[in-house]
Amino acid sequence: MSEGGRGGVTIVDVARAAQVSTATASRALGGYGRISAATRERILAVADDLGYRPNDLARAVRVGRSSTIGLVVTDLANPFFAQATRAVVDTASALGHEVLIANTGEDAAAERRAVRVFVEKRVCGLVVVPAAGADHDHLFRPDGRPHLPLVLLDRRLPGRSAATVISDDLGAAREAVGLLAGRGHTAIGMIDGNSTVPGVARDAPAGLVSAAADRVEGFLAGLRDAGLEARRDWMLYATAAEPGAAEEAALTLLGSPDRPTAVVANNSDVALAVVMACNRLGLAIGRDVSLIGFDDASWTRAFTPAISVVARPVAGLGEAAVRELAAQIGGRPAASEPIVLPNRLVDRPSAAPRR
Repeated sequence: MSEGGRGGVTIVDVARAAQVSTATASRALGGYGRISAATRERILAVADDLGYRPNDLARAVRVGRSSTIGLVVTDLANPFFAQATRAVVDTASALGHEVLIANTGEDAAAERRAVRVFVEKRVCGLVVVPAAGADHDHLFRPDGRPHLPLVLLDRRLPGRSAATVISDDLGAAREAVGLLAGRGHTAIGMIDGNSTVPGVARDAPAGLVSAAADRVEGFLAGLRDAGLEARRDWMLYATAAEPGAAEEAALTLLGSPDRPTAVVANNSDVALAVVMACNRLGLAIGRDVSLIGFDDASWTRAFTPAISVVARPVAGLGEAAVRELAAQIGGRPAASEPIVLPNRLVDRPSAAPRR
């Protein structure tokens, strides 16, 4: 398979103009093999002058991989993953990579299909947000090593040897509870919206993704720090698959006379559901119920009062994942410890002193 460029310019034309062999031109343009820096720069300059653009498919067949990376996310409609995807694409582009994107909808079979297709397309590495509840064997060889350079984004896979980029959600949830307790709240509830179990549950479901599990652990740690009781009836888990489940959980939590005076919502969808439930129940955010959510969605600043949030470094997570992957593609061993970026607690009027 020959390599052709824009306007019919081929690698042979580049080699002839640069007065080198076709093999030397191929190494320079493909970024592989031994060649002096001066020769590579001269060949690249000639290729640019001629308007040569490599045929990526031909190059993938020749060297065994392309310059493309695969990105697998669970929900592109989620603002967090939409922003993270933008950061992945922008960073990859700056590093000379294209990105193929697959959306799994938290479905393990869809994740397996996406990974298989990406491998068949000879991508040079993968950034994956692992689907909840899957075994993920398709990402790893029998010896436990990834099939390709691999970075897990936003979620850990316990017991798996893979580079991981996450935010400090445990510490952030702990800090959020501490802020509420410091303002006199002794009755603090929590709603998680990442459950794979249908409806609303009072017990943490098996297979809760690591980010959600960290927030629950941080919530409980914050209560312990403040000497407060963790009440089972004030900790609810709503499925992400049913649009009304989070609001049902909020109505259940806040509809009783014996309700908490403050709530930590473990994602922005749940925070919005709490606002909607308060409207239906005639409760005022910041007066009757204080609220802190996760992720600084644009709508949180539009409400009166504005909603306090744990702002996660979304763009930073996407960028760090791509840079870690690029390092692996370049031959560096995968990071052995999770890359953990700090979150930021944004204090707004919704987290008011207890009345």
